[in-house]
Amino acid sequence: MKNKAKKTPLIFFAFGLCLFVIALLGDLTSLGNYENMKARDWEKFSLELTRKINNSDDFVLEAIERNPNFTKSSKQERAILLHNLVSEYFTSGHARHNLFSNWILYSLGQIHPAFLSIYDHNHLISRGHSLICSQHSYVLMKLSIQSGLTARHVGLNGHVVCEIFWDRKWHMFDPSMELFALDMTTDRIESVSGLEQNPSLAHTLYPKHRSNFADTFISSEDNSFNAHPLGVYFEWKSQVLMYFELFANYMQYIFPVVLVLFCGRFLFINRSV
Repeated sequence: MKNKAKKTPLIFFAFGLCLFVIALLGDLTSLGNYENMKARDWEKFSLELTRKINNSDDFVLEAIERNPNFTKSSKQERAILLHNLVSEYFTSGHARHNLFSNWILYSLGQIHPAFLSIYDHNHLISRGHSLICSQHSYVLMKLSIQSGLTARHVGLNGHVVCEIFWDRKWHMFDPSMELFALDMTTDRIESVSGLEQNPSLAHTLYPKHRSNFADTFISSEDNSFNAHPLGVYFEWKSQVLMYFELFANYMQYIFPVVLVLFCGRFLFINRSV
């Protein structure tokens, strides 16, 4: 019984140390990167751009490099440039946590896959370049807000886009499909609501050979608009998971440190007394 009592703290001490090393390796090495997918035939993906940009600040600096008057440009010009940058930076995929990026979320993800999705926009930028539509649009929304624009997430039936506000109207951007709702007949960028009322434009933007999203815009009853508070995810569950991810980013270090210190007390301090 005494040997078992001595072994238990040692096992938990080693376990805590392993968890701490896993978290550290995830932050300091490429082990914490998520899986990248190849660009689709029509994507503008630029590998060179992914090597230049590591966070949202770098995105803004790249926008200024491309347009030195970026901060003084019109809201439409800023929105289009940011959309184009996001389109060039990311390919289509699903950015998910692995054991090293966050062992807590990875473990919970084995129970429910929602915990595996990455929500932190800087993590999405720095750790890979393949996102699903909601992640694409979330990055664009955060970059737009950072650049002084008002933006929101819009959830559709099976798809998520971003809307940016100027001239007292919302304007739809879909970075995952690398397009925005430009009506060539009026030279205006329409909103999701505008596409609901203009089926021909929706089908022009989303031809059947490329996607089947046109009908998701036309059917307005399942569209979800979220603009308050600023920067909120398109559904409350994702917003909660985003905050939980931030909490888990700290806990992946705090828990093993507490475990190591607690078990170390029994292994070293009590033994020496």
